[in-house]
Amino acid sequence: MIMKLSLRLKMFKIRILFFVFIFLVGNVTALNVSLDVSNSFSSGELILFNYTFFSDQNVEIMYIPSIFCSEKMVAPLENKKVNLEINQLYTAVYTDQVVEDWFQPQTCAASVQILSPIRKTVSKNFSIITDPSFSFDLIFDKKVFVQGEEINLDYISDTEDLSIMSTLIYPDKKTKAITLPKSIKVSQIGTYELDVTASKEGYKTITKKEQFGVIKEQANLKNYSFANESKDFNDSKEGFRENQKDSIKTEELVFLFFLILLGIILVYFLHKSRD
Repeated sequence: MIMKLSLRLKMFKIRILFFVFIFLVGNVTALNVSLDVSNSFSSGELILFNYTFFSDQNVEIMYIPSIFCSEKMVAPLENKKVNLEINQLYTAVYTDQVVEDWFQPQTCAASVQILSPIRKTVSKNFSIITDPSFSFDLIFDKKVFVQGEEINLDYISDTEDLSIMSTLIYPDKKTKAITLPKSIKVSQIGTYELDVTASKEGYKTITKKEQFGVIKEQANLKNYSFANESKDFNDSKEGFRENQKDSIKTEELVFLFFLILLGIILVYFLHKSRD
């Protein structure tokens, strides 16, 4: 009898769970999300993608569309809301930014993140196709030279066979095209500027500007003697000590004078009291 009652309870629980499951499944929104984005974007093209929602129920959707790239600025995320009608497509376009020449080649991800009524993320990768960059820097021995001194102008790069165009701008604003590396001697005093453009097919063009100065002569420090400075300092200390001694002697004489004066006054009053 007890076993039959226990079996009936188990069957009852199973039925209850089954009906609860059917109820939940029947109320789950079937939400389809599709995303369409180009495989790649090049310089001058606007980055964008289309996305579509479809539901078998009337439902309000909260979501965030976005584009993420490892080496470009990411636009602020914005929560969006849309009310879907049953069995009706909802299509929208998300726009980001125009591909600039300075963008590095990279792989990005377009995505739509559903926040409610369910949590779901759909994403698709695409490429940004631009010319790669290369390292390039100008090299000077120093930044200040003496008039008539030899000046070595050069560059360093991790890429070979570069096309280099260099222009030297003089203090009087006259210009001269030069070829790097180059050793020059200049007579004008003032600030010079070296403008260099480095390029190679299939790479970004790089422009560098550096300034250097030319002075009439180097500051002369040969006649400057630290020994003389030390001697002057010692003489100054000695003079200070002598002044201190003189000041002490003067104070002693003044004190002695007041003692003698005080003694004379005491003797005078003692003598008067006896009389």
